[in-house]
Amino acid sequence: MRTLDTLGPVDAVFFSAADRPLSQADIARRSAVARQNWPLRGLIYFVPTGEAKGFFDRVSDAFWTIRGFVGFVDDAPNMRSCRRQQIEDLERILQQTQPDLVFASRLSSAVPLLRIKSELPPIVVDFPDVESIRIERLAISKVEPAEIWKTRFGALLAWKAQRRVSAIASSVLVCSELEQRKLQSTYPNAHFVTVPNTAAPLGELPPASGPIAIFVGTAWYGPNREAISWFANEIWPHIRRAVPEARLIVVGERTEELAVSSPQLGIQTLGFVENLAAIYAAATLAICPIRRGSGTRIKIIEASINGRPVVSTTLGAEGLPFTAGTEILIADNAKEFADACISLFRDPAQAALIGKAAAQRARSAYQENLIAERLRAVCADVVRDDRLTNGSRRRSRSASD
Repeated sequence: MRTLDTLGPVDAVFFSAADRPLSQADIARRSAVARQNWPLRGLIYFVPTGEAKGFFDRVSDAFWTIRGFVGFVDDAPNMRSCRRQQIEDLERILQQTQPDLVFASRLSSAVPLLRIKSELPPIVVDFPDVESIRIERLAISKVEPAEIWKTRFGALLAWKAQRRVSAIASSVLVCSELEQRKLQSTYPNAHFVTVPNTAAPLGELPPASGPIAIFVGTAWYGPNREAISWFANEIWPHIRRAVPEARLIVVGERTEELAVSSPQLGIQTLGFVENLAAIYAAATLAICPIRRGSGTRIKIIEASINGRPVVSTTLGAEGLPFTAGTEILIADNAKEFADACISLFRDPAQAALIGKAAAQRARSAYQENLIAERLRAVCADVVRDDRLTNGSRRRSRSASD
């Protein structure tokens, strides 16, 4: 939002779960929260979403879902933002605001644009992770055949939705060149651009205060929950036997709800922490025991840019340029992961060396101002090209039919 705001005022539209129309008090309260989180100069709109009501709504949902006009919630197909009422609300907002550019984040925000009948301004879509890849990997973790096929069907629908969205977008943003290559080979006529994630340095941090590992990530995200559970239950006991004074600090929204906190085992869950400087200052290392999902892990970029070494799975470090062994440690089973953490706990000099190398790499590849300028340039170019062609390159109805 901050980067887009440099191009002009940004009007924001949020799909908001509600079982009734929002009152003015609801809108005022939600708007205040939005402005606390993003520097919005423009107007804020909320489009209520809800579940299907009645037989005909369910039939309509099935019709549009099978055709790929569907969003995703918790890795499952969901029509909350894609029904006729949401389409009409969104179209009315676009007619009122007459934007020069629509920036849509994720499929659930982009798919409703497919069903709008009036001409649209140029569209930039952000895939912070690729939902079809994430859902395909989720299928691998399933045991029951029915669950496997249901999840694979969801992945197929995500591929179809991505194809439709990519066809109407002027640019589709992804987090890594690896994802760009995968998607470009699948949708050769679309325009994909790599705009990496970034993280802010927290200032000069002191040496670690003890053998402390940290995990930073929101627990509402399934791969994070699974990673924390795997690490706490299968990896951490190995570490504690070797380094009895070791501590694990888990930080992120809703992590306090996880059943892993244990004073006896040195595990602490803090929930949401607004300022992470003290957390990173105390830490010897950061962990990323992710075994499914997609996109690039901001937790690795953030730890690295602040000079803390990271132990990660191969999938966790996917799409990032850190060199294994010198800028990051990679391990994919519990014993190897524990051994990597133990080696850093026992050798602070090695930990500092890897942290320093990681910081050099991260600060050259993920400088916040350079990433912001990249995003700004992509959006500015899309608007400029649209003006030069008088909108002749805007999507036609055939793109989504």
